[in-house]
Amino acid sequence: MKRTLSLLLALALCASLLGGCGGQTATESAAPDRADADIDWQYMSAEDTKAMLDNGEPVLILDSRPDDMYNAGHIPGAYHLPCYPVDTPELEQLLVDAAADLKALDAPIVIVCKTGNKGAKRAISVLIDQGVPAEQLYILEGGGEGWTYEDYLTTENDSPAEPTVLGGESTGGDAAVEPTPYDGDRADAAIEWQYITAEDTKAKLDAGEPLIVLDTRQDDMYSAGHIEGCLHVPCFPVDTLELENVLRDAVPTLQESDDPIAVVCKTGNKGAKRAISVLIDEGVSADRLFILEGGGEGWPYDTVTD
Repeated sequence: MKRTLSLLLALALCASLLGGCGGQTATESAAPDRADADIDWQYMSAEDTKAMLDNGEPVLILDSRPDDMYNAGHIPGAYHLPCYPVDTPELEQLLVDAAADLKALDAPIVIVCKTGNKGAKRAISVLIDQGVPAEQLYILEGGGEGWTYEDYLTTENDSPAEPTVLGGESTGGDAAVEPTPYDGDRADAAIEWQYITAEDTKAKLDAGEPLIVLDTRQDDMYSAGHIEGCLHVPCFPVDTLELENVLRDAVPTLQESDDPIAVVCKTGNKGAKRAISVLIDEGVSADRLFILEGGGEGWPYDTVTD
């Protein structure tokens, strides 16, 4: 009997030892928390964020909170991406899907989570892994719960369909900022104007090379015939603040890529120069901007009227 009992105890001990060596517990095998990543986290206070909005400075507000928190009140114009608390592969994938658009933006990105802690950190960790520059990414201190500016809160579902930089005008409060009228004729600005011929423009389009054709002419000229696939922004002759603002509204679209831009005006002269002057002031690289020689009137190739 004693021998049998000893044998059973020995077997139990072996089973215990084998079980201890056979694998880790669920806690031990869990993936590390992205909120603990070795990242030099950057923070932006609510006060500084509001100042950027007041001053019309470029900034993207990414509200990561779920629908109920977002609908209860959010910063007007914030891009809503409900990935909070970013603790599952499915929630991370929402950020992965948006990363390409975010990488194309040259502006600070302020992440709003519930309290400005782990949810925002995990979101930033995912975005850095996807190539979004770390220096662009900020955590909103205090998160949504710490945002106290009632004049910068809305319950309307005004999220843009894709990540959009706020800037150029105030999105709330009483401090709307209007662009300052240019002193003199922008066509006389000290800019080294670049030109592209109609022949070279057509060759690039035929070859499928990257090129944005920006047609600034008014509707009557545009409808009479324009280059197929162009972007129509009717601001010609760009000689008033109102027409300049029409062009400013198109800057986020133009900044979605680094493609060269061929600016089409009536004859390839002052209208295109003024447009380029505005775009440079709004942060579009001068290296990308070309005047189409001869403008719309000098285009000798086929056009469309749709």
